[in-house]
Amino acid sequence: MKEEVIIIGGGIAGLTAAYALKKQGVKALILESNNRLGGRIYTKTDKGRLFELGATWVFQDALLKQLIAELGLELYTQYLKGDALIKYEPSMATQRSPTDALMSGAIYHKITGGTGAIIQALADQLDADRILLNKKVKSLVYQNEGITLTMEDGSIMEAAKVIITVPPKVIANQISISPKLHNAQLMHSTHTWMGDSAKFTVLLGRDYWRNNNLSGFVYSNYGLIREAQDHTSSDGQSFGLLGFIQPTGELSTDFEMRKQVIIQELKELFGIDEAHILGYDDFLWSNYFVDEQNRNVNKDLMPHQNNGHSFYLQSHFDDHLFFAGAETSPSNPGYMEGAVGSAYRAVSLLLK
Repeated sequence: MKEEVIIIGGGIAGLTAAYALKKQGVKALILESNNRLGGRIYTKTDKGRLFELGATWVFQDALLKQLIAELGLELYTQYLKGDALIKYEPSMATQRSPTDALMSGAIYHKITGGTGAIIQALADQLDADRILLNKKVKSLVYQNEGITLTMEDGSIMEAAKVIITVPPKVIANQISISPKLHNAQLMHSTHTWMGDSAKFTVLLGRDYWRNNNLSGFVYSNYGLIREAQDHTSSDGQSFGLLGFIQPTGELSTDFEMRKQVIIQELKELFGIDEAHILGYDDFLWSNYFVDEQNRNVNKDLMPHQNNGHSFYLQSHFDDHLFFAGAETSPSNPGYMEGAVGSAYRAVSLLLK
């Protein structure tokens, strides 16, 4: 059976594309290589508590906000009141500075229920049997006005049209495309958003910063924690901190060591009592996005390099193959807004 449309990748771009197509009467089939949907949106839950380990914030994002509202989800403002803590260098005392001034008055939001709520809401709009997990595409061949896809498990599928929504560098490393696309080498030099990042979340039984006129915002030039922000829930009943870490050496492979180092750094910053720590988790995207030689996919690449290139904005194989995903967007590349916009663009090209 030949599918009308197959979408490779079940992140926000792939799910948004499937959702947009369904509204036009086209039921696409989503192939996701992992055992979960979401891609770089990664919200883990434990007893109702949320660990945000991937994309988190909604900025001045018109398309994303429109989609969030359409799906019946709500936003709440990221807490930035009070002072931020800044660690310039080990020989200097930690500095306090008004967060509002540090952020130039920026206001941004989080999704109530976690960023993963948008993934679940999109999936709920689709037919469950049209989403296949653990389906890693290894090759894609265009012939006879159709595309043949071969999976890692040996299964084969046929599609009239295909939208690829995974990062271009991942495509270049993992999916063989035939005939070779003109300028296909561009994918090898396209920067992958969050490809060299690592995020953490610490959940707490009480607040340690708001009552001390601190915002929970931390910026550091050294140590494991490089940025932290308030992760209190929208209802104010759950407390925590989340942000970015920069593990090196043994810290890159030892979860328990990272946990203990972060707890110690938070003790020094906020006076946190270890008895109030309810949970810790992290995810090293820098270890996830590696090639066959275990090199990070962004090695030797500039941030956002080739993101939004014209190669990704056009159809290929006589209007049978399309690209979407955060890196393919010329507007807000690398962010959720860019991913959503890229999905709409790909669907528009496919349906024209």
